[in-house]
Amino acid sequence: MRAVQQGVPLPGERGAADRVRDLVAARLGRLGERARQLAGLAALIGRPFELALLQQAAGLGEADAAAAVEELARRGVLRAVDDRLDLAHDRIREVARAALPAPVRTALHASVARAIETLHADDLAPHLATLAPHHRESEAWARTVECFLGAGEQAARRAAHREAAACFEEALDAHARLPEAPERLAERIGLEIALRHALSSLGDVPRLGDCLDRAERIATRLGDRRHLGWIANYQSDHAALALDHVQAAEAARLALALGEELGDERLVREARHRLLFSSMDLGDLRGTAASARQLLGGLASGALTEGTETVLARLYLAGALAELGDCHEARAAAADGLRVAMGLGNDYTAAAARYTIGIVRLLQGDVLTAIPELEAALALGRAREFSHVLPLLKSGLGIAYVLVGRVEEALPLQEQAVAETDGGRITLWRALHLIRLGEGLLAAGRHDDARARAEQAVAMSDERTEGRLRGWALRLLGDIAADRGEAVGQDFYQQALGLARERGMRTLEAYCLLGLGRLFQRLGKRDPGRDALTAAAARFDTMSMPAFAAEARKRLAD
Repeated sequence: MRAVQQGVPLPGERGAADRVRDLVAARLGRLGERARQLAGLAALIGRPFELALLQQAAGLGEADAAAAVEELARRGVLRAVDDRLDLAHDRIREVARAALPAPVRTALHASVARAIETLHADDLAPHLATLAPHHRESEAWARTVECFLGAGEQAARRAAHREAAACFEEALDAHARLPEAPERLAERIGLEIALRHALSSLGDVPRLGDCLDRAERIATRLGDRRHLGWIANYQSDHAALALDHVQAAEAARLALALGEELGDERLVREARHRLLFSSMDLGDLRGTAASARQLLGGLASGALTEGTETVLARLYLAGALAELGDCHEARAAAADGLRVAMGLGNDYTAAAARYTIGIVRLLQGDVLTAIPELEAALALGRAREFSHVLPLLKSGLGIAYVLVGRVEEALPLQEQAVAETDGGRITLWRALHLIRLGEGLLAAGRHDDARARAEQAVAMSDERTEGRLRGWALRLLGDIAADRGEAVGQDFYQQALGLARERGMRTLEAYCLLGLGRLFQRLGKRDPGRDALTAAAARFDTMSMPAFAAEARKRLAD
């Protein structure tokens, strides 16, 4: 009984499996020599295949190949799959493969590889993913590297990032078996960087950092300053994902300096792009807007063409402007970003653009038109497995649902976003997700839970030098206190107002004034309440936020 509980096969079970293998082996043993050869080849091909491939790999003439295939079909070893052939059962494949001595398997894999290359010599690219494992099993390491690299690049182009990462890792494993030489070391840097791109899209921060460290060691050994510049650029991105925003900015500045030293205009542009990101993460909204405009200025001069970086520059510009209070330009920048993303056919930037449009509209109080954009962004992110931004898309849609009273739908999304950043590999924007979850919990009347999340967000934003998010977290603590009529809320609002004014965050400033007015009214402090609400209405008017201005005036009239 203990053996059964522990999953140990019983003697009868082992005997049944052995008898099946014996029966399959006996069936294969009754085949003619050519048929047995083709069965072994079919087992190694490992998928449905054309007769021409089997014939070419076996080196048989048409008549001999046809006769052997007919025997295999008659004996129940081979079957037709549409217009192709395959072994009739996986057990046959297993037994036929096991019957081949290792040297024979190696040689037959080489035969299959040569056959594929011969049959598809005019257009080999679509067959690289099929070809690469045969080169690997035949220990043709240089060709293994080439084919897995090509297959990985193809997978990356169609945003199949998990498949791409697997291919690049196979290429790296094969590359390690080649004799060491300076040119090979440079090739390895390229492979590590290719793997970095795939892992970045998957949000695999630890492995991403490992491959960059390996690439940096090789580039340092070679004195390769160009690669060191690009590695610094990617390390900036990695540091941002690991929430070390100060290190992200330092790495971007190093990349920028090396790019300017080498006259590498593309590296200069990308380093400036990283500085754009780190400015936003550090809460320097004016710097973010200035960096975005500097990048986009390259379009007018012809130094830059439309692509992912120009879309993201527009979206970061839109996000910064929305918080700085320039609503019209923020909407225009976000819409322009979506237009370019759609023209490029790039789903990642399209999802990012729809998210940005939705968030800009939320900040301005236009909730009903924001929701369809945020729903579309999340649907696209899920469909294309953009795992590292899914928490952002979920929490964004969640806060929109909160604002229209759909709290029961909002909370699962917000809780998932926090859970995925708590236990997942990407922890970027965790404080933002905590703030959004706190707002959902407040709307659900769960004040203590909301306060706990807001306090976590304050502590986290302090630790990670995310001053902008600290301001929003303090404002949430003020809202929670105001909802309970607690005077301590005034302190939270004043702290948030100080940050908002220091950083030019006019939107946060107006939100805080509205909250202060509401709190003062709850506390029976009519004059301070009137002053705060009057100031809030004026701020919202100047930023063209009529819904919030109307709310402030309604409270003034009450």
